[in-house]
Amino acid sequence: MKLQQHSNRVLILDTSHRGILVVALANGRIKILRHRFDTPGSGQLLNLVEQLLRREKISLGELTGVIVASGPGPFSALRAAASIANAMGYALDIPVAGIAGELSVKELARRGAKKLERTKPGALVTPHYGRPAHITKPPRR
Repeated sequence: MKLQQHSNRVLILDTSHRGILVVALANGRIKILRHRFDTPGSGQLLNLVEQLLRREKISLGELTGVIVASGPGPFSALRAAASIANAMGYALDIPVAGIAGELSVKELARRGAKKLERTKPGALVTPHYGRPAHITKPPRR
């Protein structure tokens, strides 16, 4: 699958599927790294990004955009991916595109590439959880 304008160095983060972290790189073609997890963490996601970039011999400074699955999905995993994507976009001055829906990596890349074409650096992605977050227990009465 070939991508358009930003295809040379686009990072793709997908944490919307329960129990799986997906980090991919659109570098002419899509290279994918998947990782199963019990408890998602931004450290795991950052380690996968580092592994993939190292494997493909690409530095962070060469990235031209970030595509992130914005939900619905697990609260902590979506929040970590959106935070990392936004931070990378800000630090590298590159566009970040959030794509909602349960999609394959190829479809996420296709839709994200179109959105990156019309997104300017500095735009932020917000996660969409699909329902209220359940991060605390309700108080007992």
